[in-house]
Amino acid sequence: MEKSSPSGFSKHLPVLALFIMAPVFAELLSGYQTPGKFFEPLSLMMNTAFYSSGAILARELLIRWNKGWPSLLVLGAAYAILEEGLMVKCFFNPGWPDVGPTMAYGRLFGVNWILAFRLIMYHSVLSISIPVVMAHFMFPKRRGESWVNKWFFMLFVALLAAGTAFGYFVATEYHPPRLQYLLGWIVFILLLVLARWLPRVMFKPRNQPQVSAWWFLLLGFVTPIFYVVVGFKVPETGMIPAWAALLLLVGFAVLVLWLVLKLSGNCGSWRARQRYALPAGVLLFFVIFLSLNDKNEGKILVALAGLLFVIAMARQARVVEKWEATIFEDALSQSGANPELPVSIDQSPGNF
Repeated sequence: MEKSSPSGFSKHLPVLALFIMAPVFAELLSGYQTPGKFFEPLSLMMNTAFYSSGAILARELLIRWNKGWPSLLVLGAAYAILEEGLMVKCFFNPGWPDVGPTMAYGRLFGVNWILAFRLIMYHSVLSISIPVVMAHFMFPKRRGESWVNKWFFMLFVALLAAGTAFGYFVATEYHPPRLQYLLGWIVFILLLVLARWLPRVMFKPRNQPQVSAWWFLLLGFVTPIFYVVVGFKVPETGMIPAWAALLLLVGFAVLVLWLVLKLSGNCGSWRARQRYALPAGVLLFFVIFLSLNDKNEGKILVALAGLLFVIAMARQARVVEKWEATIFEDALSQSGANPELPVSIDQSPGNF
């Protein structure tokens, strides 16, 4: 466990960890890029300019605005629109390879809706939320603090803006219609406003018998499986209308969120191991996926590193749980609070 008052290099370790994890999870562990491609200078620069900057900025806004997980997911959605919609522009490109069986499938008013929502889910969870959650487990005593000053904050804003401009003018040739592109920027801004407006705790925490961490691990593991089926396989077949495929994808996201809230008592009845098990299950899926799809491109080494990370962080989650229990007991004894009330330490800003 890190010191409560870090100084020197150790002061920057949390933001460094988040800087590394965001692009590694999103591009390397997911299998989208091979290690060789990931570490190419231009690719590495773009990955860090986007994923690293995006995750760090999302977390900083979360802390500075005193918000919780709903705002983090919304900030992740805003990031997805910035990268995939406004930089890569695949939300609008009718010829993008992942659109579906035909160029028109899932496309309406110049937007590839199924592709857009699928990527919003992906980036909101894997590119932004999970790296932030893991960084908070690595440095629990500092999860309520700001990790960068205003100058570094502006530096990451500049990196994100530069990456967006470079991607729009240089990296991708397609240029969307002005109206759709303008509306994309409006939606991006509105999501930032929504993240700022959302309450820190959206649903009243409930006390209930704790569900085993294994159930959260299982939920985290099977969610990407169904995501692949509903988000990729169903649209690829074209067996159902595009509007039905989109509703199926949206319904799947709502169902997963409902299950998490149901099992956790609206985030009021789970502790560190349960909170860790959910994202750990997602990471384990990608570990196994990489292990089964290695083509001598070094992906098996990434899978092994991912497995070791999940195991090491499982031990850290137990340490965090003991520390939180001590803090909680001290708070109860000092305030004389009723221990039967649904109080969860993870409801504090950034504590999840």
